[in-house]
Amino acid sequence: MCRALDVDRVTLVGTEACRRAHNIAHLAQAIHARFAWHLDVISPQQEATLSYRAAVRDFVHTDDASPVVIDPGGGSTEFIVQSETGESLQMASLLIGSVILTETFLKHDPPTSAEIQALQTHVTALLHTHLAEFPKQRPLIALAGTATSLAAIDLTLDSYDGARVQGHPVSRARLNALTDQLCRLPLAQRQTLTGLHPDRAPVLPAGALALACIMSFFDCDGYLTSDRGLRYGLLSEPNIEN
Repeated sequence: MCRALDVDRVTLVGTEACRRAHNIAHLAQAIHARFAWHLDVISPQQEATLSYRAAVRDFVHTDDASPVVIDPGGGSTEFIVQSETGESLQMASLLIGSVILTETFLKHDPPTSAEIQALQTHVTALLHTHLAEFPKQRPLIALAGTATSLAAIDLTLDSYDGARVQGHPVSRARLNALTDQLCRLPLAQRQTLTGLHPDRAPVLPAGALALACIMSFFDCDGYLTSDRGLRYGLLSEPNIEN
């Protein structure tokens, strides 16, 4: 695709899965040998900064309260908010990604109530342990696959439309209802839900459960969906520093 579009510069980054992989050097070598591209495995702080700047660019105005941006991925979730002075970002990266949570807790299809409770207890404990100093009752902006998939289901999109997902509000009550629905349905039925890409169906229940725990922790009425994320941050600041 890059060749077909005459791309003359590629910025390639890896996130949590690459940070955790034991053979990442082999992957980087294989990519370089085949494409002559350099894989930069960025830190959680770099990832969070890029995601925050991409997410707030379209939504935040000078007189707005500083939002908490959450970036739920497969391996980790980043939390970012501007400091009270406005001169720096407060951030945290927790290992509560949808893939990790699915593999660790949700062994049955659909998950059992005991598995759901164990996941919720685990996520809630991590939030209280690591985010105690984060401000509560702030606007929440959520980006990446879990948040955008839930928005697409809420919008009943026959095919994904980033323009419609961008800025779509998902209320706390609606999130809880969607989470309950996802956790009741077996995988085969989840894969037929309008708005949900079948490839995301296996891990979306865990992602939705975690997002619902996050919403409860921050005591918010809902989240605003951002279709912008890490890639948009990279487009605007490809040489970001820690």
